Amino acid sequence: MNKMAGNQKMFGTNDTSRRPQRVHLYDVPYCVTFAPTGPTGVSDLDYFDVPREIDTEGNLTGIRLAWEVLQVESSGRNPGILQSVLQGAFAAFAAPYNEANQGRVGAAIGFIETICAIASDAVASHDMRSTVAARLDSHERDMLADLREAQSEISHFKAAMRPPTQRQHASA
Repeated sequence: MNKMAGNQKMFGTNDTSRRPQRVHLYDVPYCVTFAPTGPTGVSDLDYFDVPREIDTEGNLTGIRLAWEVLQVESSGRNPGILQSVLQGAFAAFAAPYNEANQGRVGAAIGFIETICAIASDAVASHDMRSTVAARLDSHERDMLADLREAQSEISHFKAAMRPPTQRQHASA
């Protein structure tokens, strides 16, 4: 049994018509895929590639997808996948609800609600102050590094703008 067939069995769908010749990038079915085209070999990147289903089945797919994405994220194999899939889920959630995309919207709802419930549980059982403080410290370090880099670039540019005689004196 190939990997795609195993995923279809787990998710209870045989719909592969949406994903002709698509390649899964991670160990999460119906998640991050791309269709290889063009000279770079990558186009049509989809971080929320879920099957066509009715909305209730899509909701279950979203719940399963949340579990699988969190397993991959916590393993450290693909850091950042959660954020990318969340962005894809929010985009799917924002799409107009109609018959053609009801399963995608349902999966987005299941995914987002599950991630929110897990985050609520984590907040209730963890002192989030240390996590937020660490994020703020990291952000501050990044901002200071960016400021130092900008100051260096400005200094180099100002030096290049000096008349040639002043540049010679500055280097002596």
